[in-house]
Amino acid sequence: INIKNRLLAFQYKLSTIYPKLIVEVITTGTEIVRGKTVDINSNYIARKFTQLGFEVGFLSTYRDNMQELVNGIDTAIKRADIVVVSGGLGPTKDDLTRDAVSKSFGVGSIYHKDEYNRLLKHYRKNSAPSNLKRQCYFPENSTLVSNSAGMATGFMIHKSGKTLAALSGVPKEMKYMLENVLTIFHVYYGPNTNQTSLHFKIFGIPEEIIDSKFRHILGIIGSDYNYSISAKGMIVTVIIDIGTNINLAQRIQEKVFMTFGKDVFTADEDKTLEEVVGELILKQWKKISIAESCTGGYITHKLTNVPGISASLYESVVAYSNEAKVRYLNVAQNDLLAHGAVSRQVALAMAHGVRKASKSDIGISTTGIAGPVGGTKEKPVGLVYFGFSTSDEEFVEEHVFKGDRVDIKENASNFAINILRKHLLKV
Repeated sequence: INIKNRLLAFQYKLSTIYPKLIVEVITTGTEIVRGKTVDINSNYIARKFTQLGFEVGFLSTYRDNMQELVNGIDTAIKRADIVVVSGGLGPTKDDLTRDAVSKSFGVGSIYHKDEYNRLLKHYRKNSAPSNLKRQCYFPENSTLVSNSAGMATGFMIHKSGKTLAALSGVPKEMKYMLENVLTIFHVYYGPNTNQTSLHFKIFGIPEEIIDSKFRHILGIIGSDYNYSISAKGMIVTVIIDIGTNINLAQRIQEKVFMTFGKDVFTADEDKTLEEVVGELILKQWKKISIAESCTGGYITHKLTNVPGISASLYESVVAYSNEAKVRYLNVAQNDLLAHGAVSRQVALAMAHGVRKASKSDIGISTTGIAGPVGGTKEKPVGLVYFGFSTSDEEFVEEHVFKGDRVDIKENASNFAINILRKHLLKV
């Protein structure tokens, strides 16, 4: 039987579930609990369900321990309508999800010979691992979820108004399998997709100021809708849940853009700062070049994540040493001696030099002190100068960033990209 058809047929089992569903996401893995592996799956799964209008109530993580996982699933199916488990579907002894779900739902395990034959095709003759059959037992009455991105097959099971979906722990595989699962909920619970959330991403304004201004905006409109606010570096994200009131959404958007202006760089939940700037660069057919010192190529890394950016990103130079600044960017030795590598003069010379050498429209540069050592009273750790150069305009911006070395590089890179954004919006 075709997997997709079986998934669609599974919809009728959901007919007894109350439309306002609570979702719990469970991730498994001792390495996650011990902090050796970063869990990105729960964040992704929660975001996808939220986008469909469901209420994500809980995120949980458990070690590769049968009793702990069974207890966790038992707790989840008591307090949530939908439980999504990520991980534990492989053939090894620490892959416990299938057996744990069977115990929690009070069902036996069924061997799927077709699944075993499918897995065998991935191995050369006589090279299949001896424990492969272990991966082919699934809870009784469950529906398999295909995984064309990998080996592990997932499953869904429904009982007494509760639904559990088990997905691979490998992020790429989990994302593919989740789309199959979400198809069921999206089709059956179509009205949930009418739930509206507004997302605003704002650069460079402190979180507490943004919070105060949003309270004022919602007070003027007369709305008591819930909103959340979170900060990561210099980027603050505000999410407002407004249900199905589209007119309210338009009024809030107008007020937000009037209040914050160009500091709001996107109202698209999935857009990053570099994607917004990349689109502006490509739209205006600008050629840009970058000279990085303290950011070590991180600005370039971010921009090259944007598809098609090769049409505009002409050249990038990581000139970390003074010698490299002189050799590749034509920075004057006298400026380095008189003002130091971390200075307005050198930042501007770097931006000008990379633009002239590459014959680009825009040159942008960074030079600073990322720490944790090297700072002085006059030039503290976190001080970064940003040079900007076009044929019509040249300037330098200065900023002192907080945090450790990684934080400073991250925030300085975003700051440089935002300088580019503000310039492109003026053109």
